[in-house]
Amino acid sequence: LGTAGAVFGVHVTPGFGATLPVGHVATCPGVMMAATGIFHINVTGRGGHAAAPHQTIDPVVCSSAIVLALQSIVSRRVNPLDAAVVSVSSIHGGHAHNVIPNVVNLKGTFRGLSSDLVGWLQGQIESTVMSTASAHGCSASIDFMEGVEHTNSKGEHYKTFNYPAVVNEPQVMNLAVDVASSIVGAEKVHSDMTPIMGGEDFAFFADSVPGVFLHLGHHNEEKGTIAANHHPDFKVDEDVLPIGAALHAEFALKWLQQAARGNTKEEL
Repeated sequence: LGTAGAVFGVHVTPGFGATLPVGHVATCPGVMMAATGIFHINVTGRGGHAAAPHQTIDPVVCSSAIVLALQSIVSRRVNPLDAAVVSVSSIHGGHAHNVIPNVVNLKGTFRGLSSDLVGWLQGQIESTVMSTASAHGCSASIDFMEGVEHTNSKGEHYKTFNYPAVVNEPQVMNLAVDVASSIVGAEKVHSDMTPIMGGEDFAFFADSVPGVFLHLGHHNEEKGTIAANHHPDFKVDEDVLPIGAALHAEFALKWLQQAARGNTKEEL
């Protein structure tokens, strides 16, 4: 980002847990969105005929146990006051009703409101998968899809395919709230939204320089733009797009005006 003094981003949404009507804006100071990780697991057993399970080492049963065991990480090992998610979202194994396969593949995600918590979750997931597989006589491998190098604002280097948390810098957020209020009206700006467990690659920018991220609502029952982000029925009320463009342009102008007065860094 060179000598950029701030970053600004907007994401349309009908609401994440709570409805966000068309033209409403939501944000919050500090952590707004989760740090995230993903995993790919291969569970290997010994396949065979489903009529003779005793002659196999069933990776389907083992994988089922792994899914259940992973749920105990959040429910029994994470402080109940800390937000965390471990979700298995894909399971594939076998192709026939009467054949126990050799291998089952699982995929999922894990999330928390700090990178430290996500790093801890990663270790817990790995140990849970390996010990559960061993207990069922199977072997397992797990890939956390790491490999992209990143340097944060503290100069710390780490490799990750995943996202750090989206953290809004209070001064930059206050400017964004003022800008949004001038465009949509103060009554439509919600600066105290509850952080959500969604992840966002804007976090890499905000991890390097001060930044702010806004959610721009497009929940409109008349147009049917009510399905959540990533839902198969998701669609956008395009009437909000000019508002999003105006937010970007006005924020840049206000930031540069502050820079001209010497109140902030010059570049955006």
